[in-house]
Parts: sequence; structure tokens; C-alpha cells
Amino acid sequence: MTRDEVIAKWNGMQPRERDAWVATDVMEWKQGVDYDLVDDMENGIARYEPFSTDVRTFNPSAYISDAWEVIEKISSLKEWMLYRIGHSDVDGELKYECTFLEVYRGVSTFARSKNASEAICLAALIATQGEGIEE
Repeated sequence: MTRDEVIAKWNGMQPRERDAWVATDVMEWKQGVDYDLVDDMENGIARYEPFSTDVRTFNPSAYISDAWEVIEKISSLKEWMLYRIGHSDVDGELKYECTFLEVYRGVSTFARSKNASEAICLAALIATQGEGIEE
């Protein structure tokens, strides 16, 4: 996927769908192995029933402590490292920015969002979604 395709997919998702995407594609948790999707008949909604980490409460797009787990995962990959987390003024609006650097190629990928947690998740997805990611 390209950077623009990742951003478009992200923008079309609900928050829980975003968190599930991060869980499967960044954290590399496998449905049916690390977690499973089951029906919660008591509440009438689908929820995650994890085997190891509680994906149901893993909410990296909203909670910075969960987003930090995403940073740790990206940093555990030999080619990626966290370069910068900060904020900037974009057209008069404060946006948080996360930048990861691919060490061997010297390529950086970044994302901006309304909160730091979302910026981290989106940058991680952009970094891990394969070739064709360019700024």
C-alpha cells in the first residue's frame, strides 16, 4: 500500500477497526492464535477475546500507554526506529506528528493527527505496510 492508501483506509475506519488493524498488522497478533473475535451476547456487540494481551482493551489510537507499545514494536524491528514525536501548527491547527526512520535506507515516514496516539498508530501502519511508501 502507498502512504496515501494507508491514510485513506485509516480515515474510512471506526476507532475500534483502527485498533484492530494496528493489532494485526503492526503488533502482528494473529486472529485465532493471539486473539479471537467473538460475540458478546450480553451487550449485543462483537468484542475481542484475547488469549494473551487484552486486545479488547488495547486502544492505541486513544491511549498513549497502548500507543507506546506500538512504538516498542516498531523499534524492535531492526530497520525502524522512532525519530520524533512532536507537534506542529498546520494551517492554524495544532497537530501531533510521529516520525519513524528506516535506518538502512535513511527513509522516514510520518503521520499527523489530532492526538499523539493516533499519529503514532498511523505512522506505524505507514511504516509496516510494505514497499511503495514514500513521502
